[in-house]
This record gives sequence, structure tokens and C-alpha cells, in this order.
Amino acid sequence: MKDHRISQKITEDFDVEAMLEAPFRKKLEDNTNKEGMEIKGGLTATEKKIRRHGRDRERYSSKQKNIQWQFGVNTSYPVLEVSRRFGYYVTEYT
Repeated sequence: MKDHRISQKITEDFDVEAMLEAPFRKKLEDNTNKEGMEIKGGLTATEKKIRRHGRDRERYSSKQKNIQWQFGVNTSYPVLEVSRRFGYYVTEYT
């Protein structure tokens, strides 16, 4: 027995834009209260630190800064691994 629903789905014109918007619309609905006002979520601790000090100061410790200084590395990324023997450094973004 042929399932007519499948062929009907294929022949119908899809509203592609509406399908793409649906997840974003749902997210917006989840973040709004009954009056349609957007609910402002509280900032996380890291977001507060970034707001207070700027991203760079929050990203890496003074120990990592010293390592960067020794190697003459002028990056704002935290150094994850440093080899004194071979003189290389690895950041999060390498």
C-alpha cells in the first residue's frame, strides 16, 4: 500500500525561509516573557571578569605572561605548552 503522505510532502511547495527561521523564532520565544519583553539573563562570572578587566587580562595568568615575555611571543593567547629546549610555544589557537 502506497503512503500518500510522503508524495504529498514532496509535491507541496516548501517555505524554506520559514523553515530556516523556525529555530531562531523558537529561541526568541524561549527568551521572552508573556508581555513579549526579552528576559535579560544574568552574566556569568567569566563574562563579568571580561567586562571588568578586558578579555586579555582574564585569559591568562601572570605565569603564562612571563613565559610569553621570555620567548618574545607577542600574542594575547594563553600559552599552553612551552619547550625551553627547542624554543617553541603552543597557544590555544595554534
